[in-house]
Amino acid sequence: EALIVSVGQFRPEKNHALQVEAMGELQKMLGRGETARMLIVGSCRNEEDEGRVKAVQKHIKDLKLESCVEVRVNVSWPDLKGLFGTAKVGLHTMRNEHFGINVVEFMASGVLPVSHNSGGPKSDIVKVGETGYLAETAVEYAACMAKVLGMRG
Repeated sequence: EALIVSVGQFRPEKNHALQVEAMGELQKMLGRGETARMLIVGSCRNEEDEGRVKAVQKHIKDLKLESCVEVRVNVSWPDLKGLFGTAKVGLHTMRNEHFGINVVEFMASGVLPVSHNSGGPKSDIVKVGETGYLAETAVEYAACMAKVLGMRG
Protein backbone atom coordinates (compact mmCIF):
# COMPACT_ATOMS: atom_id res chain seq x y z
CA GLU A 1 0.00 0.00 0.00
CA ALA A 2 1.41 3.37 -1.03
CA LEU A 3 1.50 6.04 1.68
CA ILE A 4 0.83 9.71 0.95
CA VAL A 5 1.47 12.17 3.77
CA SER A 6 0.58 15.80 4.34
CA VAL A 7 2.19 17.74 7.19
CA GLY A 8 1.14 21.19 8.37
CA GLN A 9 -0.89 23.18 10.85
CA PHE A 10 -4.65 23.03 10.48
CA ARG A 11 -5.05 26.53 9.08
CA PRO A 12 -7.42 27.58 6.27
CA GLU A 13 -4.64 28.48 3.83
CA LYS A 14 -3.26 24.92 3.97
CA ASN A 15 -6.32 23.81 1.95
CA HIS A 16 -6.80 20.36 3.47
CA ALA A 17 -10.11 20.03 1.60
CA LEU A 18 -8.19 19.97 -1.69
CA GLN A 19 -6.01 17.15 -0.33
CA VAL A 20 -9.07 15.06 0.51
CA GLU A 21 -10.60 15.76 -2.91
CA ALA A 22 -7.32 14.83 -4.62
CA MET A 23 -7.33 11.52 -2.78
CA GLY A 24 -10.88 10.93 -4.00
CA GLU A 25 -9.70 11.52 -7.56
CA LEU A 26 -6.71 9.21 -7.05
CA GLN A 27 -9.03 6.43 -5.85
CA LYS A 28 -10.89 6.66 -9.19
CA MET A 29 -7.58 6.22 -11.05
CA LEU A 30 -6.35 3.15 -9.17
CA GLY A 31 -6.19 -0.09 -11.09
CA ARG A 32 -7.03 -3.53 -9.76
CA GLY A 33 -4.77 -4.40 -6.84
CA GLU A 34 -3.47 -0.84 -6.47
CA THR A 35 -4.01 0.81 -3.10
CA ALA A 36 -3.03 4.11 -1.57
CA ARG A 37 -3.56 5.63 1.84
CA MET A 38 -3.26 9.25 2.96
CA LEU A 39 -2.34 10.58 6.37
CA ILE A 40 -3.08 14.24 7.03
CA VAL A 41 -0.81 15.15 9.92
CA GLY A 42 -0.99 18.49 11.63
CA SER A 43 -0.97 20.52 14.78
CA CYS A 44 -3.72 22.54 16.39
CA ARG A 45 -3.01 25.91 17.98
CA ASN A 46 -6.49 26.61 19.32
CA GLU A 47 -10.20 25.77 19.20
CA GLU A 48 -10.53 27.20 15.68
CA ASP A 49 -7.91 24.74 14.44
CA GLU A 50 -9.72 21.92 16.23
CA GLY A 51 -12.88 22.96 14.38
CA ARG A 52 -10.95 22.75 11.12
CA VAL A 53 -9.87 19.20 11.97
CA LYS A 54 -13.52 18.27 12.47
CA ALA A 55 -14.39 19.89 9.12
CA VAL A 56 -11.65 17.88 7.37
CA GLN A 57 -12.91 14.68 9.02
CA LYS A 58 -16.46 15.48 7.88
CA HIS A 59 -15.21 16.09 4.33
CA ILE A 60 -13.48 12.70 4.39
CA LYS A 61 -16.71 11.06 5.53
CA ASP A 62 -18.86 12.96 3.01
CA LEU A 63 -16.62 11.74 0.17
CA LYS A 64 -16.67 8.19 1.63
CA LEU A 65 -12.89 8.08 1.99
CA GLU A 66 -12.68 6.90 5.61
CA SER A 67 -10.97 3.68 4.55
CA CYS A 68 -8.07 5.49 2.87
CA VAL A 69 -7.70 8.94 4.50
CA GLU A 70 -6.85 9.48 8.16
CA VAL A 71 -6.22 12.63 10.18
CA ARG A 72 -3.62 12.61 12.95
CA VAL A 73 -3.21 15.59 15.28
CA ASN A 74 -0.08 16.59 17.21
CA VAL A 75 2.02 13.61 16.15
CA SER A 76 5.28 13.10 18.05
CA TRP A 77 8.61 13.77 16.34
CA PRO A 78 9.64 10.07 16.37
CA ASP A 79 6.30 9.10 14.79
CA LEU A 80 6.64 11.85 12.18
CA LYS A 81 10.13 10.64 11.27
CA GLY A 82 8.69 7.15 10.89
CA LEU A 83 6.03 8.43 8.50
CA PHE A 84 8.67 10.23 6.45
CA GLY A 85 10.57 6.94 6.30
CA THR A 86 7.63 5.07 4.75
CA ALA A 87 5.78 7.70 2.70
CA LYS A 88 6.16 7.83 -1.08
CA VAL A 89 4.44 11.18 -1.68
CA GLY A 90 4.41 14.40 0.35
CA LEU A 91 1.39 16.55 -0.37
CA HIS A 92 1.50 20.36 -0.18
CA THR A 93 -1.59 22.35 -1.21
CA MET A 94 -1.03 25.88 0.12
CA ARG A 95 -1.33 28.49 -2.63
CA ASN A 96 1.45 31.09 -2.85
CA GLU A 97 3.36 29.85 0.19
CA HIS A 98 6.48 31.98 0.49
CA PHE A 99 8.85 29.02 0.83
CA GLY A 100 7.29 25.78 2.05
CA ILE A 101 9.71 24.17 4.50
CA ASN A 102 7.71 20.94 4.55
CA VAL A 103 8.40 20.52 0.82
CA VAL A 104 12.13 20.58 1.56
CA GLU A 105 11.64 18.27 4.55
CA PHE A 106 9.87 15.79 2.27
CA MET A 107 12.73 15.91 -0.22
CA ALA A 108 15.39 15.55 2.50
CA SER A 109 13.58 12.43 3.70
CA GLY A 110 13.39 10.87 0.24
CA VAL A 111 9.67 11.62 -0.10
CA LEU A 112 8.72 13.09 -3.48
CA PRO A 113 6.61 16.24 -3.05
CA VAL A 114 3.52 17.10 -5.04
CA SER A 115 3.21 20.81 -4.33
CA HIS A 116 1.00 23.70 -5.29
CA ASN A 117 2.05 25.27 -8.59
CA SER A 118 2.77 28.66 -7.03
CA GLY A 119 5.04 30.54 -4.64
CA GLY A 120 8.31 29.14 -3.36
CA PRO A 121 7.69 25.52 -4.30
CA LYS A 122 7.25 26.58 -7.94
CA SER A 123 9.97 29.23 -8.15
CA ASP A 124 12.63 27.91 -5.79
CA ILE A 125 12.21 24.26 -4.82
CA VAL A 126 10.55 21.80 -7.19
CA LYS A 127 12.08 20.84 -10.53
CA VAL A 128 9.15 19.08 -12.18
CA GLY A 129 9.81 15.42 -12.90
CA GLU A 130 13.15 15.54 -11.12
CA THR A 131 12.58 16.65 -7.51
CA GLY A 132 8.78 16.56 -7.44
CA TYR A 133 5.63 17.68 -9.20
CA LEU A 134 3.37 20.75 -9.24
CA ALA A 135 -0.43 20.85 -9.39
CA GLU A 136 -3.40 23.10 -8.74
CA THR A 137 -6.64 21.08 -9.06
CA ALA A 138 -7.69 17.85 -7.37
CA VAL A 139 -7.42 16.01 -10.70
CA GLU A 140 -3.92 17.41 -11.33
CA TYR A 141 -2.80 16.42 -7.82
CA ALA A 142 -4.22 12.92 -8.31
CA ALA A 143 -2.46 12.50 -11.67
CA CYS A 144 0.85 13.62 -10.15
CA MET A 145 0.44 11.29 -7.18
CA ALA A 146 -0.36 8.39 -9.53
CA LYS A 147 2.76 9.20 -11.54
CA VAL A 148 4.96 9.23 -8.43
CA LEU A 149 3.43 5.99 -7.20
CA GLY A 150 3.90 4.31 -10.59
CA MET A 151 0.19 3.72 -10.94
CA ARG A 152 -1.87 3.87 -14.09
CA GLY A 153 -3.31 7.34 -13.42
